[in-house]
Amino acid sequence: MSLDLTTDYLALDFPEAVTYRSVATAGNTDQAVTKAFQYPVTDKERSPSNGVYQAFEKIWQIPGALVTPLVPKPRDVVLDSGSTAWTVQLVSYSAATQAWNLTCLNLVLALDLRDLITIQRATLEEEATAAKKKTWETLYADLAARMQKIEDQEEDYLDARGMKGQYLVYLSQAVSVESSTDRILFDGRYYDIRSYRNPDRIDELPVIVAELVP
Repeated sequence: MSLDLTTDYLALDFPEAVTYRSVATAGNTDQAVTKAFQYPVTDKERSPSNGVYQAFEKIWQIPGALVTPLVPKPRDVVLDSGSTAWTVQLVSYSAATQAWNLTCLNLVLALDLRDLITIQRATLEEEATAAKKKTWETLYADLAARMQKIEDQEEDYLDARGMKGQYLVYLSQAVSVESSTDRILFDGRYYDIRSYRNPDRIDELPVIVAELVP
């Protein structure tokens, strides 16, 4: 007779309520997990960064019954009780404990993603006069990122001479953006999105190329 271990987590000490975020290009799915358990990464061999970011890594154990029907995968996110985001790097499932073991990385600290940006999308609304008015919808608010200037170019803009800066914007998660309609709001200024790259490797961050137009 096989043992049913699906509720063994109820007897474990020091549970924490978290939110599990399944990340997808089409849109993220959040699921409340009432009991999860965290452990430090103590063995360099178990570190996905080979110990480089070991101080910013953590293992989250989540009972399989509490995260169903979601199936954890790399790049998903565990939001702890303090709203700190832990990005999943490695995933394994233990048949013995019937729980997911997720090795996660705090990207904000490890990769210095200390800028908070908002990504907006333009839509055109027809007014009573038949004129069309552009409005902006927020797609992502307070997204952890790092704004890195790579180029300045002097040019004319609206009858004024100014500098147009180009930036690499490293993101804490994958996003769905369109260069023709979307922009970034950061520190009270707007940046046009020129291109977006979502790398296949989990140790690389999604990157937006954006331009600040004076």
